[in-house]
Amino acid sequence: MRINKNILKKREVLVLGVIAVIMIVMGMTTQTFLTVNNMMSVAIGLCGDGFLALAMTFILISGQIDLSVGAVQCLASMFIGQMYIYYGMNIWLATLLALLFSMVLGWITGSLVARLNILPFIITLGMQGVARGLCYVVSSGNSIPITGESAAVFRKLGSGYIGKVPIFFILLIIAAIICQFLLMKTKFFAKVYFVGSNAKAAELAGIKVTNTKIALYVISALLAAIAGVLSTARFGVSTPTLGLQAEGRAITAAVIGGTSMAGGEGNIIGSILGLIMIHLFTNALIQLGVSVYWQDFASSALLIVVIVFDTVSKRTKRN
Repeated sequence: MRINKNILKKREVLVLGVIAVIMIVMGMTTQTFLTVNNMMSVAIGLCGDGFLALAMTFILISGQIDLSVGAVQCLASMFIGQMYIYYGMNIWLATLLALLFSMVLGWITGSLVARLNILPFIITLGMQGVARGLCYVVSSGNSIPITGESAAVFRKLGSGYIGKVPIFFILLIIAAIICQFLLMKTKFFAKVYFVGSNAKAAELAGIKVTNTKIALYVISALLAAIAGVLSTARFGVSTPTLGLQAEGRAITAAVIGGTSMAGGEGNIIGSILGLIMIHLFTNALIQLGVSVYWQDFASSALLIVVIVFDTVSKRTKRN
């Protein structure tokens, strides 16, 4: 049987190898790392970041960036808490309105980036501050518990299990499959790759680059809002600190998985594998009793290393 040498060079295979090494080393080092309970804990722990990684993958492929996804995730959660607890709105209607409101924010962000041709880093950083600020304003810095029988089914979406597998994780996998299918099989996302590779050439080829970018920011905000909805269901509370630093984890996961920050390259499978690697690495540090401060240091250092590696590898290919 002949082995395709190219597959051994794919980033996904490399990430799978790192995941295997982490699991083997930790399995030999500790007795609790490879247990079903710990693996399911890792699975449900990465779900919120998972939806943000999906959003970031789309955005990065287009050659843009979105630093507001964590704040939009939080704002969707706070919106639900406010509407449900303080205004007595039906929990499902509150959820629908939270998704729609987040999509409007995504449209505003995309319009500012695409129509005014402002650097996405600046606009999305500003939107991050606006969305996060609104979270603190509407909550006065306090968490809002989601209680009552009418929210019981809603909460099961985030905290329930099918067998021993979290429903939240199942929903993430379904979303990832759908997103990967869209990337592979739809004309719109074929255009996204083209825009990310060369926006000017895409424009000359008849692609409506402005509308494409706006649509991507709407999709990004929607995925971030879904993360907020399901995180609220998981924890049973809307908290103004939800999604802090989540943008960095989403970027790291996507780039580790092979998505280029220069645009035009990437896929969902790689991003999910990158996310799994990050969370297994973090869990390993916890299992080894490493201080939380060193965990933050290691995560941030990993982000820097990944971005440098991506930049250097792209320059090497061009040369």
